[in-house]
Amino acid sequence: MYKLHLECAHQCKGVWQLIYNSIETKLNHILDTLYHRLNKKLDKVTQQSQTTYNNKENTNTQPRIINLTYFSLQKELVNTLTLGPNYAIGKSPKQYINELILDTESAIRQLDPKIQSPIRHLAATKIQQILISNEYNTLHKRIQYNFNQVIDILHKNNLTIVRADKNKDIAVIQTDFLELKIKNFIQENHITLLK
Repeated sequence: MYKLHLECAHQCKGVWQLIYNSIETKLNHILDTLYHRLNKKLDKVTQQSQTTYNNKENTNTQPRIINLTYFSLQKELVNTLTLGPNYAIGKSPKQYINELILDTESAIRQLDPKIQSPIRHLAATKIQQILISNEYNTLHKRIQYNFNQVIDILHKNNLTIVRADKNKDIAVIQTDFLELKIKNFIQENHITLLK
C-alpha cells in the first residue's frame, strides 16, 4: 500500500494530494454509513435483549426489607434497599471513559494490524456516542445518594444489613445482636460436633 501510494504520488505529481483526500473522504463516508447501519442493528439487538431481561426481572419478586430494629427507615430509603444487593448503579461516563479508552486501545493492539484502523474508527465512534448520550440520568444520582444515606444511618446507629436465609429478603438488624446470634450458633454447633 505504501509503495502504491508513493507510485501514485510520483505519477500524479502536484494533484495526488487532492486525489488522495477525495478517496479518503469517500472511504470515510462509506465506512461511517456502514458503521452507522451496524450500530443501529447492534442497538436494536441490545434493546431487544434488554427488554427480555427486564421482563424476566419483573417476574422475579423484589426482595423484602425486614426491619428487626426499633429504628425506622424513610420510605425512599426502603425502596432503594429493595433494589437488592446485586443492583448496579450507573456511573457517569466521565468517571470511566479514560479507562474505557485505554482498555479498548490495548485490545485493538492485539488484533491483526490490517484490521486495527477500522476497529479503532468504530471504537472511537462508539466512545463519542457514549459521551454524547445522556444515559446517566438523575435516577442513578438519586439512588447513589440514597445508598450513601443508608450507609451513614447504619454506621451511626450500629446497624447492619444481612440477607435472610433461603430467599432474597434483606434484614436490618443491630450489629451487636447479630454478633451474639453468630456466637451462639457457633457454640451450639461446636457442642453438637463434640457429642
